[in-house]
Amino acid sequence: MGWFPFISAAGLLAIPVLKKMYATAREHRLIKQTIYMDCLPEAFNHSKLFFISDIHRRIVSPDLLQEVGKCDLVIIGGDLLEKRVSLSQVKSNLQALTACGPTYFVWGNNDVEVDEQEFRLLLKETGVIELMNEGVVLERENQRLFLAGGVEPLHKGLHDELIDEAATHSCSFFVCHFPEAFKELRSDHPFSLLLSGHTHGGQIRICGLGPAPKGYIKKVNRTIQLVSNGYGTSKLPLRLGALPESHVFTLRSGQTSIEDPVIYVV
Repeated sequence: MGWFPFISAAGLLAIPVLKKMYATAREHRLIKQTIYMDCLPEAFNHSKLFFISDIHRRIVSPDLLQEVGKCDLVIIGGDLLEKRVSLSQVKSNLQALTACGPTYFVWGNNDVEVDEQEFRLLLKETGVIELMNEGVVLERENQRLFLAGGVEPLHKGLHDELIDEAATHSCSFFVCHFPEAFKELRSDHPFSLLLSGHTHGGQIRICGLGPAPKGYIKKVNRTIQLVSNGYGTSKLPLRLGALPESHVFTLRSGQTSIEDPVIYVV
């Protein structure tokens, strides 16, 4: 009989583990947090920001978006899609996200796997504003907030001109799909909030180890950094030790800090 009984037993034991990993990858988790920033203009106090990245092949849950509710700002942090995801599915996701509020998009590495011209037309059709190494001024009651979007790590894409432009505003945010961009920002960068995804938190972590670090939110000097585990998966629809997530932030004026999260699974 040799090793066959042991291999068969191992295979049977693996089945419930794989089922659990598959179920975990399909969870709809929303993390709600209040973050305080000392630079935030008073007109933007109590604003709501929804951040979601790495959707890939998933359909964004209507129940999740109902929990999100109306927002002042929606940011898609890249990898909205990947190869073999239909543009009709992408359109449905975009329509659902834009219903939450004004929506901005930065490119991820998988977003180029479909026809870029058709994809850009779809972004325009659904009213999504693309930020490709550029920024936009958000204005409310004559007060301004600057939102910058980068495409690739800085040595490949983001120019000093954009950082210099951000520095002319009292409060600036930076979104890039790739978290390594945070490390490449010059030490005097002006950004108060940094948002990214890409790593999936390692997606499958065994004994705490994975191919990439787990996602986090933390304060570094006067800047708040988020690296999200992301909403979807890449290659295998499985997760272990790196739960899927999306984020709603309530922005408050005050000493830069992060309140404890409230997590919803819908």
